[in-house]
Amino acid sequence: MTIKEAIYVRQSCRNFNENQIETEKSEILNTAIEKINKESGLRVQLIQNDKLAFSKFLKSYGLFKGVSNFIALVGKRNDKNLDELVGYYGQKLVLLATTLELGTCFVGGTYDKSYTLKYCKEDEIIVLVIAIGNRAEKETNFQNMIRQISYRKNKPYTSFIESNSFIEDWIVSGVKAVSMGPTAVNRQGISLAYKDSELTIHINKKGSLDHVDLGIAKANFEIEVEKGAFELGDGARFNNFIK
Repeated sequence: MTIKEAIYVRQSCRNFNENQIETEKSEILNTAIEKINKESGLRVQLIQNDKLAFSKFLKSYGLFKGVSNFIALVGKRNDKNLDELVGYYGQKLVLLATTLELGTCFVGGTYDKSYTLKYCKEDEIIVLVIAIGNRAEKETNFQNMIRQISYRKNKPYTSFIESNSFIEDWIVSGVKAVSMGPTAVNRQGISLAYKDSELTIHINKKGSLDHVDLGIAKANFEIEVEKGAFELGDGARFNNFIK
């Protein structure tokens, strides 16, 4: 499976079998994390064999089971682009993990935040974590119920873009990839605009993790189209593409 293919098969996992991540897979993830940290200024960490972040029922509300590994998405408190960078690079790691047949789930609140502070320096924060590991064979009845309640009916990709001109095929492909991305509480609050030959991306539903969603959307689009990149921020342009 390629990273691009992973965009379309990724599903959030909340039930893990507690087995260790295989050494070869851990090495692949850590190599990717090292590269990301050098490129982004983040201090992402793969934490293994630590069950305490998800061990308190009142923190996880029973939504997760068997989580003993997670990726801590850590960055500087004063980085104005921190949430977007976490979404962008976190999604790349989620897709890489998917190609390795590992289960993942972005987790913004239902873990023990006070406990995970141990993985931060004084000037850092954890925006969120990614639960990661080998999937259990079945979800619990409660988790299955939650999945049914929160199940997202994907909007048609056409609802993710506005245009005043013909939309080229490569842009359509990128928009479809955006529509497949995970978003906070299934908000799907990101849209694109293609007007006067300029492509931009926007937050259209404000929320606590809206810039994380923006970063995830940018990652999916860039991976799908395989050319060019978005600038940082809401309303950012897509640059260096060939018409």
